[in-house]
Amino acid sequence: MAPQAPEAPLLELAVCVTAPDESPSHLDAEHADLRLVGGARLGARRGAQRVTFSVPEPVPSDEMAHPYLAPAAALFWQWAESEALHAGVVEVGEGAVLVFGEKQSGKSTTLASLAMEHGCAVLADDLAVIRDGRALAGPRSLDLRPGAEKTGGAQARGGSRIRVDLGAVPGSLPVVGACVLTWGRQDEVQKVPVRERLTVLAAQRTYPLPGDPRALLELAAQPMFRLTRRWEPNERSASAGALLRCFA
Repeated sequence: MAPQAPEAPLLELAVCVTAPDESPSHLDAEHADLRLVGGARLGARRGAQRVTFSVPEPVPSDEMAHPYLAPAAALFWQWAESEALHAGVVEVGEGAVLVFGEKQSGKSTTLASLAMEHGCAVLADDLAVIRDGRALAGPRSLDLRPGAEKTGGAQARGGSRIRVDLGAVPGSLPVVGACVLTWGRQDEVQKVPVRERLTVLAAQRTYPLPGDPRALLELAAQPMFRLTRRWEPNERSASAGALLRCFA
């Protein structure tokens, strides 16, 4: 984990092994009972500073830090009226760029290229917490699908991912823009029109909770690009280079 600011929420974690529960999730402004993958659940109450994970079988501590903690961190930060977006975060220049992308859009591999080939500091893999216009640093690891890249990382999450360690980073950086990764028939970089940016940002919010509407407006005022790429073996390096050129 990365050092956090003194005012960051302090959570007590409880983990209990129970039978799988696939019942629907419940979420409101005060309580959460969320269904996670594999029959696990997350239970929390606003103001209690405690989160309970009910899991079908014991979970290693490294997997509790990532990815299990992400939905809990997002929940408590949004209850604290900050924003939590499904995005990677990378340092470009003196600020942070949010990297959006649907599942298997190449987001994590692009972040890996930015870190290992371009020397950029990756603050977060898939959860961007925004507080006072700054993106907070997350766990110091990046999870890639096996076979996608030769990174020298170790197996994690039951062999379903290759975990690459990330170096130390600042606790937070000001957000200076965002990039949306998509696949298409040709390589293309487009500016996302201002009128579309709030829609893009709203779609990446972790939970339908109030959060901080001002933060979304401020993010929408920052440059945003849509990076479309053809599916090719070396797309990772090409995507990373194109992203850096957008914010040069």
